Amino acid sequence: MKEKTKQEWRNLGDVMIWIAIVLIIGFVWSY
Repeated sequence: MKEKTKQEWRNLGDVMIWIAIVLIIGFVWSY
């Protein structure tokens, strides 16, 4: 199993941040 490159980890981090933002906005909006 190859180690992920820093670029891949950065992209994964960006995706996680966007998912968190969407979930938080959705939760606040529904609240």
